[in-house]
Amino acid sequence: MAKASLLLAMALPAAQLWYALPLIVAISLVYGATRHELRGPILHHAWHTGLWMTGFLGVLLAYGVFQPLAAALEHNAHAEAQYFQCIRQALIAFARGDAPLTCIEFARRSIEPHVRPGFQEMEEAVKGGGSAQAA
Repeated sequence: MAKASLLLAMALPAAQLWYALPLIVAISLVYGATRHELRGPILHHAWHTGLWMTGFLGVLLAYGVFQPLAAALEHNAHAEAQYFQCIRQALIAFARGDAPLTCIEFARRSIEPHVRPGFQEMEEAVKGGGSAQAA
């Protein structure tokens, strides 16, 4: 649910970008008309000004919107992959015929060290039926 709300929050401003197209055209034409009197040079200058403004907007969006969005999606994908890796290690150990506590230990060791629970903490949670974590 959090991923969907993040994508929605990032997609709404992107949908508003279509309103920038007439604005870029108008600004480019007015800027070209203030520099020249003939139609040919006005359109030529307006075309180059519009390209410059569109390029600037593209760079601004790339670094200000799409890069943070990609970083957030990568972080979510990494966390989800870590979750599945933990389950995978437990299932592989169980399929080998290891004891349940050993399976849990294999799963615990696959968790990244900065978020991994300690051995005593895990053993108390398992032997206490999980009530130590719920309280």
